[in-house]
Amino acid sequence: MATPHVTGVISLMFSVDPSLTPAQVLSILQSTARPFPSGSSCTTSICGSGIVDAAKAVAASFALTVSKTGNGSGTVASSPTGINCGSICSYPFGYDNPVTLTAIPSPQSIFTGWSGDGCSGTGTCNVTMSSSKSVTANFNLAPYQTYFPLVEH
Repeated sequence: MATPHVTGVISLMFSVDPSLTPAQVLSILQSTARPFPSGSSCTTSICGSGIVDAAKAVAASFALTVSKTGNGSGTVASSPTGINCGSICSYPFGYDNPVTLTAIPSPQSIFTGWSGDGCSGTGTCNVTMSSSKSVTANFNLAPYQTYFPLVEH
């Protein structure tokens, strides 16, 4: 009967964040499993990671998604580690976890601000994961500057 329960939990997790990868699902299920009762013949080496905890697994599925706009370029990194957008722009941080996003503009670009779930301004973006959230970082090309060499006669 365990397989239908786990399948149901995974379905609930996908309802929260359809972009979860199989590796993320496995990691969430393993990290949120409850231990087997003491005296049980089941151990993690025999029966797996533990007893599935649906509430914890679904809560851990809340994802923070970053998108980038503008005519410039840059990356966004998170603390705790999970997002490095460049390449990884969405990560399930879990319910009630605080996350800090930092925008790093590429050379010849400037970061002009955040928009989205609870973020604004040009400093770091701080969110607490009470649900799945989306944040946008805007990067624009830096103003063109003309330099004239000093010529002395």
